[in-house]
Amino acid sequence: MAAALAAQGLHHRVQQGMPRGDVHGVAFLQLRGTWDSAPERAQYRHTHWVGLHRDGGVLSVYDCNAGSAGGWLPAEEWKSQVLAELLERHRGAPGKWAVRVVLEVLSR
Repeated sequence: MAAALAAQGLHHRVQQGMPRGDVHGVAFLQLRGTWDSAPERAQYRHTHWVGLHRDGGVLSVYDCNAGSAGGWLPAEEWKSQVLAELLERHRGAPGKWAVRVVLEVLSR
C-alpha cells in the first residue's frame, strides 16, 4: 500500500494503531479470531484495508465493499453494515477487530 501511495506522489507516515486527532489515509485492519496465535503470515488472510478520514472528531470510512452505499460511510454505519458482513465471512471470528497500522497521507 505504501508503494501505491508513493506511485501517486503522496507522502505518508506510518502510525501503529489508530492515531488521535484528524487523519486522512488508509488503515490495515486485523480481524480477530481463532487465528490470533498463528504465525503473522497466516493472520494476513484475515485482514482488510479501508480508507479513513477524520475531521473534527467525525470519522468516515471508505470501503470498496460498501456497495450501493457509495464507499464513504460514517464509521458507525460502516461497522454495522460492512464490517459486520466481513466478519461473518471469517469462520472463527468473534466480531472483534483492531487497527494494525495507518498510513496517514501528509499534505504536500
